[in-house]
Amino acid sequence: MKKKKQLSSFDILVLSNELREMLVGSFIYKVYQPTRHDLIIRCNVPVNDLVDSGDNKESKRTKSVTGPRYRQINLTIKVGKYIYAEEKDKHSKVLVSTDSATTSDAPPGSFAMLLRKHLRNAKITDISQHEFDRIINIVSENSEKLKIEV
Repeated sequence: MKKKKQLSSFDILVLSNELREMLVGSFIYKVYQPTRHDLIIRCNVPVNDLVDSGDNKESKRTKSVTGPRYRQINLTIKVGKYIYAEEKDKHSKVLVSTDSATTSDAPPGSFAMLLRKHLRNAKITDISQHEFDRIINIVSENSEKLKIEV
């Protein structure tokens, strides 16, 4: 079987639906551009954990929320080739390392800085496919739109 060189419009439709389920309601933390054709958008997805407050019968019925916690998901984009999301976890294997982007002494590129300026701490409200093209729209709470051609 031949390996795919690019995603089809149907692949983008399925992918945009999966990304919508995973990332709507999350906050864009930071944007990295490790190379000219790579873009990494780090998102913080709120997670509420329920915790028992004790051993007695009353506390088992009343569970308290410890407050919003976040898990980080990296949305990695290789312009014109692919897009995928991965959860950044201590125990998970990272396919594209963002450590070089975060610890590098070189300042981020102008495009990454522009995206950071407009998208930092923006809440993602929708992810959709533009018509049936190979374009994914990411809409934020402040009406900023990011269009990604895959």
